[in-house]
Amino acid sequence: PMRRGGGDASEGAVLHALLDAVYARVFREHAVVRAAVVTRAEHVARYGALYDPNELYVPAHIAGICSLRFLEDDMVKFHGSQLMPQRGATRPRRAPFWAAGFNFMPAEGALLVPYDPHTPYLFDGEEFSYAARLWTAGFELYLPLTDVVFHPYGHSSTAPKYWQVGWNDKKPVQLRSQQRVRHVLGMPTTRDDVPLDELPERYGLGTARSLAAYERYCGIDLRRVVHRSQCADMRAHTFPTYARPRPDEPVKD
Repeated sequence: PMRRGGGDASEGAVLHALLDAVYARVFREHAVVRAAVVTRAEHVARYGALYDPNELYVPAHIAGICSLRFLEDDMVKFHGSQLMPQRGATRPRRAPFWAAGFNFMPAEGALLVPYDPHTPYLFDGEEFSYAARLWTAGFELYLPLTDVVFHPYGHSSTAPKYWQVGWNDKKPVQLRSQQRVRHVLGMPTTRDDVPLDELPERYGLGTARSLAAYERYCGIDLRRVVHRSQCADMRAHTFPTYARPRPDEPVKD
């Protein structure tokens, strides 16, 4: 836990300040959270004073995930992040996806769109399915405005990975988790799929926006299992090319 507004100069306090500053930029004028407009005054009342935006370092480029591929089991796997030019950006830009490696949001996000505890050993498919659930629940996805944290992504560690221990027992469990994701996203089934137990509503898609709207937003077709990279549009600051739902797909007030 990190204390807000304290004088601690530790790494945790510095990271907290950066996160608060980035988060403040999203809400500087308005932002959609559960499809509800939150004004700057309301944000200050809820979360306290904003950090001075002039103190926030904005690099020339920011890393973001903008493309993906489908695996043989139809699970979605993100490609590595790409550098996006900032071009004098003054607030975070919208993003197509959500990544487990680094994310932050109001606590209500985790309460209203909780992680599905019935998907053990799910790896590929976890992030995309959660992004779809967040977006259809009315949450917007953004890239940070500044570099906040990074980690080396490699396999130099000698510690065994979860798929290297007892995998013969774990693999059938993972297949059922993948089946659950396909069911939530309305994707084609496989010959190995079996009838699922009733899916609790709280672990399904949201009701503020449709899945079809999210598919157009991020350039994916889950039934045809194809995707158009969003990298060029994100580099050109033209993403999203589709930003509003069709009349038959309303966003709730």
